[in-house]
Amino acid sequence: MSSFERTLKDGRGGFAGFLEAIEAYLDEQCVPSATAAQLMIVFDEVISNVFSHGADGRKPAVHVKIDVREDSVSVEIADDGNAFDPLSRPEPATDLPVEDRALGGLGLHIVRKLMDDIVYSREDGWNRLRFFKVFPLETT
Repeated sequence: MSSFERTLKDGRGGFAGFLEAIEAYLDEQCVPSATAAQLMIVFDEVISNVFSHGADGRKPAVHVKIDVREDSVSVEIADDGNAFDPLSRPEPATDLPVEDRALGGLGLHIVRKLMDDIVYSREDGWNRLRFFKVFPLETT
């Protein structure tokens, strides 16, 4: 098992480099490209939501921990922004015509669909979103 931990403290200003470091780590660990792409969508969505909705004008700290095993990745994204349980939001009505749908919620819907397991908790003033993804072993 290999681990990656990093904290982003400077908000959106360091976000691109933060995502690049995560992507490089997943590549170094030989996470299959399809799985890595799904994980990167989730990182982008979840962390963007922290900056957009959970900060009240300040720059929340975002801490990421990633553990890669032979056939899976487990992740924790923690932030000290406003308390927000993304899993408490109802599933969007994707069966309705676009003009009849409520705004928002599609990003979290995508996160739910891409990951195998997601758990939220609020601990010591930090939101903690933990998710897990199994991937097929590549044979050569």
